[in-house]
Amino acid sequence: MATNVRTVEAAPEQDAMGRPVHQRRVSDRLLAAHNYAYATGSRRLAEELREMIDAAKAREQQLVASYQKTLQESFREVRQALASQTRAREVFEAEAAREAALTDTLRLARIRQENGFTSQLEVIDAERNLLLAQLNRITALRDRRTAVADVVRALGGGWQGLEAVAVGSAAK
Repeated sequence: MATNVRTVEAAPEQDAMGRPVHQRRVSDRLLAAHNYAYATGSRRLAEELREMIDAAKAREQQLVASYQKTLQESFREVRQALASQTRAREVFEAEAAREAALTDTLRLARIRQENGFTSQLEVIDAERNLLLAQLNRITALRDRRTAVADVVRALGGGWQGLEAVAVGSAAK
């Protein structure tokens, strides 16, 4: 008759919260050491450990404050980038509508000129206005694409590797 022998792995040491000991914070481990030193009568060691605990807690608070500040700055950058993208889109749409209207104006000016109701000057003026509107639309499109890139950058999109590509293409 064979017996089943099972090996049981030793459970990792856990703290009172059920977390593995290696996951406890430094201040928690120092506090445990402080309590042990105090309980065994080593007051000097307990005082030194208390100072270390206070320093660890102060460092932890400093890191939390720094992290919160970084988060707030990140959210602010994203909010500004999104607002900028919205404004750029609205400007682009307005310029596109203006270009469409001036295209129609030029068409009508050419019809009037062909039928003798207006001079060539009105057609030239309509062409000039249309070209300016097209330039404004192209500028608005560039601004819109820049705003989209700013949103991607604010959301954490990186530009790693682009410097090397730019340098490599310039060398060719």
